[in-house]
Amino acid sequence: MSSTPSEPEHKKGFKKRFPDKNKFKGKHGFRKGQNNKKTAKDRGLMPLPDDVEAQLVKLRKKLNSSGKPVEEIKQTLRQERRKAENEFRKQLKNACYRCRDPGHKLSECPKAEGDMDTMTDVCFKCGSAEHNLSECKSKKTELDFVRCFVCSERGHISRDCPKNTKGVYPKGGSCKICKSVNHLAKDCPDAVKDGEEPEEEITLGTLSAKESADADDLSRFNKNKKKPKVVNF
Repeated sequence: MSSTPSEPEHKKGFKKRFPDKNKFKGKHGFRKGQNNKKTAKDRGLMPLPDDVEAQLVKLRKKLNSSGKPVEEIKQTLRQERRKAENEFRKQLKNACYRCRDPGHKLSECPKAEGDMDTMTDVCFKCGSAEHNLSECKSKKTELDFVRCFVCSERGHISRDCPKNTKGVYPKGGSCKICKSVNHLAKDCPDAVKDGEEPEEEITLGTLSAKESADADDLSRFNKNKKKPKVVNF
């Protein structure tokens, strides 16, 4: 009577712990329920809002089912994503000063509804609706018509709030020149030091086909040559 060869002991122990190991694997060998999808940040791409990412995913599925060449699909997806990233960058530059969300201005902020103390269409210094703060000619320094978004007190804007450690950089950062958080690099007082004249611009002359490169440039001498005085008797 022939007997079947017995399995090694280590294989028997493995089967007891994992009776059906295949049920833990998906189509590509991953465990079911495990999220192995890489995010845009993991792929070195700019993260976009969820609705924009969903539109790009929908577009990719549509292109894959169209039967177009793979390279053409990739090129189309790259172009569409580049457009979406550029549009999102524009929205980030125009972020609301109150909630810091992109896509709307301070006067259109949904979180400012019912806040009667927040007046955005008047001069913060004199309260006039004819001009803004930068155009105000009043000599007073107090800002009586503005409420700070950080501490909710009157008299100063969020940039100058003592409780605001980020200044004009809500997402972090500082002036590239002096490391201050109270102004942008383009407004830095140290950009041009006191008494220092700006660098002189140098204009180079051009040569025509008939001129020699070794010839002296007489244009500057002719420019400085004084005209003879004419004396009338």
